[in-house]
Amino acid sequence: MNDEDPTQSEGDISSEARFAAVLETMVDAVITIDERGTVLSGNSAVKRIFGYDPDDMVGRNVSMLMPAAFSVEHTSYIQKYLETGEATIIGIGRETTGLRSDGTEFPIDLAISESHVGPRRLFTGIVRDISERKQAEAKIQSLNLELENRVQERTQQLESANASLSREASDRTALAEITRIITSSPRVGDVFGNFAEQVENLVPFDRMSICAFNSDGTLLTETFVSTGSGEGSAVGPDLGVTCPVPGTAAGRMLNDRTGVILRGAQAEVVLKNFPCHLPLFDDSRDGDSEIASALGAPIIAADRVIGTLNLVSLHAGAYDERSLAILEMIGGQIGAPIENSRLYEEEASLRDAAEVARARLESILQVSAAAVLIVNAADGRVLLATQEAERIIGNHIRPGELPSQYRKGVKYSRPDGTPIKENELPLLRATTSGEVVREQEVNFERPDGSRIPALISAAPVLGPDGGVSAGIAVFQDITELKHLDEVKADFLSMITHDLRGPVSAIKGLATAAMVHAGESGDDGDLLREDLVAVNDESDRLAELVSNLLDMSRIEAGAVQLEPEETHIVDLTEDAVRRATRSRVGEGRQISVTVPVNLPLMYVDPVQIGRVLDNLISNALKYSDGPINVEATYNPDNDTLDTAVSDSGLGVAAEVQEAVFEKFFRVTDAGRKSGMGAGLGLAICKAIVESHGGEIGVVSAPRQGSRFSFTLPLQPKE
Repeated sequence: MNDEDPTQSEGDISSEARFAAVLETMVDAVITIDERGTVLSGNSAVKRIFGYDPDDMVGRNVSMLMPAAFSVEHTSYIQKYLETGEATIIGIGRETTGLRSDGTEFPIDLAISESHVGPRRLFTGIVRDISERKQAEAKIQSLNLELENRVQERTQQLESANASLSREASDRTALAEITRIITSSPRVGDVFGNFAEQVENLVPFDRMSICAFNSDGTLLTETFVSTGSGEGSAVGPDLGVTCPVPGTAAGRMLNDRTGVILRGAQAEVVLKNFPCHLPLFDDSRDGDSEIASALGAPIIAADRVIGTLNLVSLHAGAYDERSLAILEMIGGQIGAPIENSRLYEEEASLRDAAEVARARLESILQVSAAAVLIVNAADGRVLLATQEAERIIGNHIRPGELPSQYRKGVKYSRPDGTPIKENELPLLRATTSGEVVREQEVNFERPDGSRIPALISAAPVLGPDGGVSAGIAVFQDITELKHLDEVKADFLSMITHDLRGPVSAIKGLATAAMVHAGESGDDGDLLREDLVAVNDESDRLAELVSNLLDMSRIEAGAVQLEPEETHIVDLTEDAVRRATRSRVGEGRQISVTVPVNLPLMYVDPVQIGRVLDNLISNALKYSDGPINVEATYNPDNDTLDTAVSDSGLGVAAEVQEAVFEKFFRVTDAGRKSGMGAGLGLAICKAIVESHGGEIGVVSAPRQGSRFSFTLPLQPKE
């Protein structure tokens, strides 16, 4: 959510989308307020933590998220800071109490930072729910208290026995060492061997395992196994033996949250309750390997049973209540580190995935046509530059380069030619002041002397502290757009000239006709010639305007084809008849070579007739010799080929493709001038392609031209 102008460039949207994605993936609630405490925005974590929809909070006072006593205190802190500048909570994290939408209070960790947007002072609060942490702390305190109570009880009971006292002290030392070992690394697997050794010092075993429950508590999977310190021992991650939970000791530990002890049990009883212990030993260990005792304790993290700690022994009566108590304490101590280890592994996996995604994004940007430049805000060093950005700037840009390196030899100017200082460039404005710049036109005068006009959009990238950590700029080469503007200007000039000619001629001829009509004598022939000339100029003007309107309708998709079964013979005969009746075709020879046995085609006869009219008219205008219209059937691809040939001046090879472009007119001393706006062939191309066909020309200077188009007999599905 933001208050930005909705009319943003594609680059801005991309930048904001990336920033919004970061906010939306944060586990912490991020809330922005103004000086009055009015909520301006919040991310999706607000819903999970406070129970409010972020959009529903906008415009309300942030006190809604605090108990009454804390709300008054928070308001006074903000007011004191605004009045005195003395920071009591700004920039200082602290623990306080939050209020959910259902009225429940819960502990939170609150960090507030200040930012300035113009004259406005905004405050951004990052809120973390620390309920679980508090619960964990309380659980640890409870466990420590329980341990202290048990030690005290045992000490009181056995105070007369020095050996017992020594054992209790040794147990506590070992438990402390177990805690130290298991928390010494974020990866439990790195310290599991030492952990197993310390456990064996407290409670001897022939096999120990750590098992984890699945999400719904129906399956248990061994993750680590130790077969003791004797001969043939082995320590390390298990291959992941999985067993069902219902009806086993693991099920009882999950439901009752207490340990399980089996004394003097036979192997089949143990394996029924501890099925993950199959097989207990490999074939390399000699002797009797029948299991006689088993012991298990739940592993608890954040008041949730996440797995079990299991011991088995070949000796009967190996475990008693003391063994069970110790194992339960160990299970309570190692729960949080094991869960943290799992989270660490997940985080590492996410980091790896993020790095892969970043590399993939960089690869996509590098092969795309986008011109993107990302720099570090602190020193301007390049973080990423695409090939298109290098082309526009005119220098090869390497990651880590300073501005003085990649901008060497580059000058900047405005559209009017006035120079632009470096600190006025969009990217510098984004990184230094956090400004968002949209589509500023800048002329790049590159080291090789060439010039490229570009539109630049730039935006800051904010870091975790709310400050500007980087800047991103997106360039758009507008050379072609500038060219199109020039073409448009030329066209307007041309069309104004071309329209002015017929209008002036019509006006002059009409005036002459009126004069002649008022004169006495044999003036009938003069009047008739004037009127014929007026008619010709009117036709030329009407054709010019009609082509302009037709081209506009075609580009707008407003022309709807009305196909029907049509014979090319009928279309060519009608087109030739119209041509010979026109002024330009009067007295001209047009031959037709179109067999009557050609198959019917499914086309719009009016539109294809226009194509023939234009091609024949062009041939008449640009050639004084004979004209030929021919059509043939191509059975290989079920198409009909139609061509109009002349013996005129021809079209040079380098402009043959361009003749079908809008407003293109060949300038040749041998050609007649002022014959239209250069739209006839463009209209032909659009009509033919709308039928799924193709159009082209074969020509050579002074050797005539052959314009042909190919149409499928049936429309493509």
